[in-house]
Amino acid sequence: MKVFLSIILITLLSLSAVAQKQERYIDFLEAAFKAVESKDSVKVILYLEYFSAAIEEDNITPQKLEAKAFEAYTSVLYHALTNKINLPKRISNRAIPFLKFKADKDPEYSYALGMLYYYGDGTSQNYEEAARWYRKSAELGYMDAQSDLADMYEEGLGVNQNYEEAVKWYRKAAEQGDVYSQYFLGTMYEDGLGIKKDEEEAVKWYRKAAELGYASSQYALGTMYEEGQGVKKDEKEAIKWFIMAADQKNKFAQNRLGTKYYFGEGVTQNYVEGIKWYKKAAEQDYARAQYNLGEAYYQGKGVTKDYAEALKWYRKAAEQEYTKAEYALANMYFSGHGIATNTKEGLVWLEKSAEHGYAEAQHDLGYRYCFGQGVPTNDKEAVKWYRKAAEQGFERSYEQLGWIYRISFVVRNCEEALKWYEKAAEKDIYVCRKIGDMYKKGNRCVTKDKEMANYWYARAKGRAVKKPSN
Repeated sequence: MKVFLSIILITLLSLSAVAQKQERYIDFLEAAFKAVESKDSVKVILYLEYFSAAIEEDNITPQKLEAKAFEAYTSVLYHALTNKINLPKRISNRAIPFLKFKADKDPEYSYALGMLYYYGDGTSQNYEEAARWYRKSAELGYMDAQSDLADMYEEGLGVNQNYEEAVKWYRKAAEQGDVYSQYFLGTMYEDGLGIKKDEEEAVKWYRKAAELGYASSQYALGTMYEEGQGVKKDEKEAIKWFIMAADQKNKFAQNRLGTKYYFGEGVTQNYVEGIKWYKKAAEQDYARAQYNLGEAYYQGKGVTKDYAEALKWYRKAAEQEYTKAEYALANMYFSGHGIATNTKEGLVWLEKSAEHGYAEAQHDLGYRYCFGQGVPTNDKEAVKWYRKAAEQGFERSYEQLGWIYRISFVVRNCEEALKWYEKAAEKDIYVCRKIGDMYKKGNRCVTKDKEMANYWYARAKGRAVKKPSN
């Protein structure tokens, strides 16, 4: 009898010790959850470290952890991950078996696993695994997983890029009220990706998210009203939505609103109000707004003309590879406005702008190589940059190409010369006169031809005449 009682006593003491440990686990987890709510990542990690060490010491597996502690643990993990708290590897590795234990049936756990693999929090980043767990969660109807899976299909991360699948999952999440997915479903309709282009449908989804306060959708809806896409053009309505988005610190809306006021588009022109919105967007490091603010200081409209301030904002935008700002900064160095003249530094920024595809910079760089301004004369380089600008439709390069192809001993090409002269003539009747003179006098590229000369002289006078046959 005494032995039996001893066994019962030991068992009760053991159970009591287990219960105490479970309570200790919950204390750690409740503290961790409070830290998550206050976004104190240091304390979150600290309490999860305590908990992880405790369950490892006690050899606790998912099967052994009491239900209340299990729910508390996985809830902390879920909320830490959704709040973008980066968990160290030692915590994540211990967490994965607990998340997997219920992941097949509970979408929150499979979604949390997906996030672990997507962001590589404490484990190797693995988009394929992320997509697998997101899909499990999405198929169980979990809205956030549906939205994130749609993103992966749109970007081709961990899955083959598939716009149709992206639309499918964005729609599922959007229909559950996810504003992010409503916005992106709108973009898919606007751009015709994965579904037939339908601007009215795009407006419908933008409006749903915009009315729920999603700033990106408010801006998008504003642009649809501004351009008359999917809705009747309405500047007042556009500005209404731009203001709503701008008040939420949407930098694109702030910049657009700045332009509206600065140039009087749909509102009474107000330079000061325009500058106010440009500054708000520029201070968020938006390159286009920084350039616009630089232009305002350079021109002295809405602010006192200040080349040094213009230079500051041009530079900020240029350092983000905003091509217009790179070009403007180059010209500041060439002109000595706001800074000592420095042709070498000007060329650095001019080349950056040209290489990044800005047609006016390409033309100017071609001109410098053509006439040896700050660089050695090089007809091949001149043609290269003139052509890049011309092929983007930069009209000033047409005539320059015609001229250099005609007169250069290095790159002479009469066929190309006439092609570009004639292209220039389509936009500039003065060039028609030049071509007429070429045929009247004859040169390396054309023989004298009175009939052709008269044709081009007639074109120069704006007369519609039939071109003589060769």
